[in-house]
Amino acid sequence: GGALADVGLRAAGLRHAWGVELDPRRAAVARANGFDVTVGDVCDMEPNSFACPDWLHMSPPCSNFSQANQAAAARGFEGRAKEDDKRVLCAGLDFVSQLGPAWVSIENVPLWAKTRLAAYAKGRLEERGYKITDFVLNAADFGVAQNRERYFLVASLLRKPRRPTQTHKEMADWFT
Repeated sequence: GGALADVGLRAAGLRHAWGVELDPRRAAVARANGFDVTVGDVCDMEPNSFACPDWLHMSPPCSNFSQANQAAAARGFEGRAKEDDKRVLCAGLDFVSQLGPAWVSIENVPLWAKTRLAAYAKGRLEERGYKITDFVLNAADFGVAQNRERYFLVASLLRKPRRPTQTHKEMADWFT
């Protein structure tokens, strides 16, 4: 996407190494934010042509799992995943297997957590020795002026990741 996860990771003290984005317009947004992004299909990339980052973040396509996608909802829960969704996830996991970063994160809509793709990702990461924690965060709980829930799977070779501590509390009801 536009490297919003990269903005957050940079704010947390990490240095951006590289990114891959299929959509040239989204890559342009990431570049405008100061990130080095290669335009292309991650499935066509050779992982070993990239430097091993300390933290590898993936945001696989979410449109087939978004509540806003009525066509996907009509297919039912198990019918949402498309072959391309698995193909992109597998390519990202191949980057993990070949590069071996100490930390890995996958971000998506909350429904993605209940899919076979999430279970597959967990299995692949556990096979490589990663310790995994997953959770749903609401951006409003961290000071963003909107409710926006996202699922995060965080994995580490070093130690079991923990869920971040909420920094903002829900506002009291003014009318009670």
